[in-house]
Amino acid sequence: MAAELSKTRVNKAGERAAAWWQDTTTLTDEELWMEVLVIEAWRQQHAYPMALCLPALRKWVARISSVGISPAQRLKRMPRIIAKLARHDGMKLARMQDVGGARAVLGGPLEVDALAARISQHWSIIRSSDYRDRPSGDTGYRALHLMVEKQDRESGQLRVVEIQLRTQGQHRWAEEIERAADRLQFLLKDGLGPPDLVDYFRKASEVIHMQENQIAPTARFASNYDRLRRQVRKYFVTTD
Repeated sequence: MAAELSKTRVNKAGERAAAWWQDTTTLTDEELWMEVLVIEAWRQQHAYPMALCLPALRKWVARISSVGISPAQRLKRMPRIIAKLARHDGMKLARMQDVGGARAVLGGPLEVDALAARISQHWSIIRSSDYRDRPSGDTGYRALHLMVEKQDRESGQLRVVEIQLRTQGQHRWAEEIERAADRLQFLLKDGLGPPDLVDYFRKASEVIHMQENQIAPTARFASNYDRLRRQVRKYFVTTD
């Protein structure tokens, strides 16, 4: 099936699975399974292109980075793919940029710039999304995303690989919001959850950004952030 996939069929599978997720359509178990098989085949067509990026990224990071964190790769999980399609009306699965991705964590903004320059020298960047100064959505997520194309070995087609470049602070923030989301069962990465907790992560991202770029917070911002930290402590204190 993998080599015969058309983008039209992939998009149809994504649309039907997203509609099932939203309870706007009914699928039999067999019908749902067929759509899942198509989505999984499309997902797997990003595995080899993604793996092609990793050795070079590891070499460049070893030369540039001061923190010694090796780049990692991941295929987007099936539930996250379907949930993203359901959340973003009109999104087409064949155009989703982050099915296959690699991540590099660097010591600071200057190291991110250096790695981005190295990537642009060696690979053709087809798109970029810069969330460093203006975070993505309502959550406070910050990073630099560079999209490159690599050829899938089985299908022979070009597939997009999203390369995330994060500072150590941005990565620490992303790991913490994911842990909190898993523990509390809120979609915090999508900006969904208790308003004070969502606001806390948004402001924590801004604090990290100011620290990494030597920007002094205003007294009012610092006061509001301290108040918010005390307010959300209840979400992080566990009782056994």
